[in-house]
Amino acid sequence: MLEFCLVLAKGQNGFFFEFAEAIADELRSAGHRASISVDGFPPPREDLVYLLVPPHEYFRLEGIFTEPPPAILARTIFVCAEQPGTSFFDDDVFLAPRAGAVFDINLRSVKEFRRRGVPGVRHLPLGWTPTWSPVAFEPGQPVGNLDRPVDVLHMGIYSANRGRALGAAAKHLVRWESRLILADDSKANSEQRANFLMDSVKWDALRRARVLLNVHVAERPYFEWMRVVQAIGAGCAVVSEHSAGYAPLVPGEHLIFGKAEALGLLTQQLLDEEERRWELARDAWLFLRHELPFSRAVAGLIDAGHEIAARPLPADHRTAAFARRRLHRPQAASLEARDAVRAVVAERYPSDVAGADASRIRAGIKDLRLELMGVRREQARRDLRAASGGIDPPRVEEVRTTRAYAAGRPRVSVITALYNYERHIAAALDSAAESRGVEVELVVVDDGSSDGSLAAVEAWCDRSEDIPARILRHPVNQGLGAARNTAIDFARGEFVFVLDADNEVFAQGIARLVDIIDQDPNAAFSYGMLEVFDQDGPVGVQSAFPWEPERFKTGNFIDAMALVRRQWLVEHGGYTTDRRLHGWEDFDVWCRVAEQGRHGIQLPSIVARYRSTRHSMLTLTDISSTQAVSILIERHPRVMEGVVPPL
Repeated sequence: MLEFCLVLAKGQNGFFFEFAEAIADELRSAGHRASISVDGFPPPREDLVYLLVPPHEYFRLEGIFTEPPPAILARTIFVCAEQPGTSFFDDDVFLAPRAGAVFDINLRSVKEFRRRGVPGVRHLPLGWTPTWSPVAFEPGQPVGNLDRPVDVLHMGIYSANRGRALGAAAKHLVRWESRLILADDSKANSEQRANFLMDSVKWDALRRARVLLNVHVAERPYFEWMRVVQAIGAGCAVVSEHSAGYAPLVPGEHLIFGKAEALGLLTQQLLDEEERRWELARDAWLFLRHELPFSRAVAGLIDAGHEIAARPLPADHRTAAFARRRLHRPQAASLEARDAVRAVVAERYPSDVAGADASRIRAGIKDLRLELMGVRREQARRDLRAASGGIDPPRVEEVRTTRAYAAGRPRVSVITALYNYERHIAAALDSAAESRGVEVELVVVDDGSSDGSLAAVEAWCDRSEDIPARILRHPVNQGLGAARNTAIDFARGEFVFVLDADNEVFAQGIARLVDIIDQDPNAAFSYGMLEVFDQDGPVGVQSAFPWEPERFKTGNFIDAMALVRRQWLVEHGGYTTDRRLHGWEDFDVWCRVAEQGRHGIQLPSIVARYRSTRHSMLTLTDISSTQAVSILIERHPRVMEGVVPPL
């Protein structure tokens, strides 16, 4: 009887521990001893075989390509699970010749190993295992399939490809209870978090979901076998982006495939036909259970283990067992890491990556443009004073209210600061007016627009007298923060929902945000994911991550479009009017929440639409982040601790 030791690194990604546990359970069921070690390789014995799950991550987490001695690796089975075309797969190809045997869960990856000169790689097909199957469809057994309150579940690392697909699906997903869990790959996901599920929390999420939506991390059609097998084992129906290497699963019988832009519609159609959805989930489960048991694949690992155990141990294995040496990885890996860091810096602080001199120039340009904005405001004030015989213009004046305003009893005030958005304001207000499940009012502050924005709002009120709405005006432009604060002053709701003039909110979005903040009295605000769109359609999602204040050190990850307790805003000064934080007003509010020990709460579903455009304010904001970052550090030292402001 062999003993198999599955070796993983401390801090390794949680799903590899799930993988290792499934292998270990199957090995034990086959009559072998199996253990999982996070403390390195136990001393070798004739009846002991090691498994690395997967090799590349172990080597990197243990130390950049620090290699156990050949006596250990010759008795080690590498179990690989990375996509061809990634640096992780390249690492496995580089390391594979050192192993006693190599397996991969994807047949296409096996072929790529062989194409790249690693001929002995074998396939380890994933399938049904009791470790990953918390429900049953067998006759006479409880199905555990009746109480599934979550209609759509998505789990995966955030990527541009997933963002685009989820954004395209938004108009269909908003009809349903969805839970879109997007993790961050900036570090190993080794513990349970709000956006990375493990152990019982993960199985509970799968048991409660009707459909698992599977989207590829990149444009490669790599089939995510582990995610799909786990979902099927938990009784979910699966809707997936088109893939390669999914056989022996049969499209239409065991899961649904479609183009990324069609996934929302395909999911909606399946949810509309519960009997078909249930049959798809059942047939997939039964197929895995009877035609693709994981035990059959693990038998291949056992055969490889016997082959390795039959080889004699090296004579010096006891003295050489734990001597380590550095592997010399090709330079491409470090270059790739360097480029990845540069890309992150460029995304977070786009104006400050060309060197200190360029950054100082941009900061100066931004100061000049803000100064010019102030001069224009003062000149407009003087012109109005002169036109009125020396009387200063009022800070704010009321334009009108709708007929329904006086009788309104809003729980939520939708506040909109309006400046030169004549083309889009009506669509924004229409979307808010269609809100369902909660009483709302609309409060619009025209911040000295120079186009037809104010006339557009008045025209909207003329045809929307049944919607509680109040229109105010700043005769002289005062800036975004001041306009929002004016709206807050006149708001009557318990909450304010910030809707910028070119964005839109889905009909159930505000009510769902109210529902989750009602469950957490200590939360200062709630927010949901946003579909990002431009003139050509959906392009991604925003506000994708849950409340984690440490993220503010690398930039703002929560959009202004959120539901905030009005009283909290009033008590804490509302939105900043410091011109040095022009365009960073919402970032400052979220940092203030964190600095005071309060928190926000994320709804992991799409609630609204964010228009991606190069508006003048965003252009000005992006010129330089130098001064704004410095001010945030000064105002919120605990939240921004450790952040070095750009030069």
